[in-house]
Amino acid sequence: MSKPKFKIICISETWLALDDDFIVPHFICFRNDRKKGRGGGVAILVHETLVVEEIKLSRTFDDICVVAVKIFLQSFPFKLVNVYSRPQCNDNQFSEISIFMQEIFCDDLATLVTGDWNMPDIDWVSNTSHHCIIKLILLVCFQILVLSSWFWSQHMIKVTF
Repeated sequence: MSKPKFKIICISETWLALDDDFIVPHFICFRNDRKKGRGGGVAILVHETLVVEEIKLSRTFDDICVVAVKIFLQSFPFKLVNVYSRPQCNDNQFSEISIFMQEIFCDDLATLVTGDWNMPDIDWVSNTSHHCIIKLILLVCFQILVLSSWFWSQHMIKVTF
C-alpha cells in the first residue's frame, strides 16, 4: 500500500449506525453517529503518526452530530471540529448549536470547524434567508460569536455540494 496523501480526513453524512464497523488502515477514527433516523453522522480520521486526543463534550445532542479532537502538530496544537446539522430547522437545533459553540470556543486554542450545516437557503453574502428565520438568527449569532469575538474568518461564501 502506498503512503497516504492525507493525514486528517473529516467526513459528514457518514450514515453509520452505532454498531457499524468503520476501520481505515493507519488511521484513528473518531466518530459520532446519528442516534435517531437515517443519514447524518460525522467522523474525523487522523493518521496514526499524529498525536491526537478526543475532546469529550459535556453532553450529547439530539439534532446535531459533533465530533471534536485536539491535534498536536509539533508546537502548534489546535482543535478540529466536525459538525452535522439536520436539514429540518427547529428551536431545539438552534439551542443545541448554541450550547455546543459555547463549549467548543471556551479557550484561546486555534479551532477549525468543518461539516455540513445544511443551510442552503442562506445567502452568505447578503446575510438573508427566505425560508427559515431560525437559520438567519443562527447565522447572525455565528457571525457575532465566532467571526467577531474569536477573530475568525469565514472562507465559504456559497453553497457547496
